Amino acid sequence: MKTVTRPCIFTLFLISCLLALQPVSVRAAGVALPPALYLLLLSADSHADNIEEVDVPDDFNWDTTKDITVNISLLSTSSGSEGELYAGSMTINIFRATPDDPTLSLRILQMPTDVNGQLSTIINIPAAATSLKIVALDLSDDPPSTTIQLNGEESFDIDINLNDNGPGDGEGY
Repeated sequence: MKTVTRPCIFTLFLISCLLALQPVSVRAAGVALPPALYLLLLSADSHADNIEEVDVPDDFNWDTTKDITVNISLLSTSSGSEGELYAGSMTINIFRATPDDPTLSLRILQMPTDVNGQLSTIINIPAAATSLKIVALDLSDDPPSTTIQLNGEESFDIDINLNDNGPGDGEGY
């Protein structure tokens, strides 16, 4: 068995930085990889001479991001129009967690609904994201909001009940 000597971390870092600047890719195992990732994969397995020899589970997901569709409807809670679409536009914020802050505080989208209180959009999020918080910005200190668990789904239909008669009734931010 041939043993591969690992280069020192600093040398690997320098090589990776230089190669990452090159607009080329390395084809390995039928996959085009940035040169820096190729070198890191080789250095991660001390017994691999090339990328084909790196032991990667068959179910490993190489994707780093995913697209999800979010369909939001703002619903009125006013007497006589309860459950009907809100007649007007309102700004929607969507937040996600970060590795350093799991409190769903990183805003990834701010967009108005249409005049019927609806918003349909596709957002690109990290593949590892597990939840999103959707906030309908009204004039209150506690705007109506909801948190959704992603659970591998790609499309979400979300109804947010507005408190038309007073301050919001949500989780705040």
